[in-house]
Amino acid sequence: MGLRTTIIGVLGLILAACSGYSPLYKSLEGQGLADVHVRNIAMQEVKRAAGERRVAQLVTQKLMRRFSGAEHAPYVLDMAIEEVLSTIAVRRDATDQRFSLQLNGRIYLYRGEEKVMDVILSTSAAYNVEDSPYGTEAGRERARQSAASTLSDEVLLQVARYLADVR
Repeated sequence: MGLRTTIIGVLGLILAACSGYSPLYKSLEGQGLADVHVRNIAMQEVKRAAGERRVAQLVTQKLMRRFSGAEHAPYVLDMAIEEVLSTIAVRRDATDQRFSLQLNGRIYLYRGEEKVMDVILSTSAAYNVEDSPYGTEAGRERARQSAASTLSDEVLLQVARYLADVR
């Protein structure tokens, strides 16, 4: 058993030493994120309240903290976001009990005039319908914030992965 463990350990070290190995959860620092300028993050269709516009603001703020490139940066990022609400649970009296708030985002990364990335991302968060309208709206807002944070994390990951592959 000791010999087998040693052999497995040595094989693991050999595989880790391969030049093609890249850890999945490595740090994003120094990956050219300063080369990206966030130009436009916008909601596709604002149908309801001002809270939908807040999603684009939250995503923009988070992305601009990480992508610090100015207007003359080699890469430019645009994103369109759509919010979709759907019922996922109904009470016995046929009223809605729980909703799913889904954010669909499409990111476009340009190098100069050339589009180098066109990716569709999606995330969702659920919230309950409360007895008070304020409670329901507060739950919806928390779901929006959670989904916007997850969506911006996915954008960061996709763009960093692209930039790492290009270099």
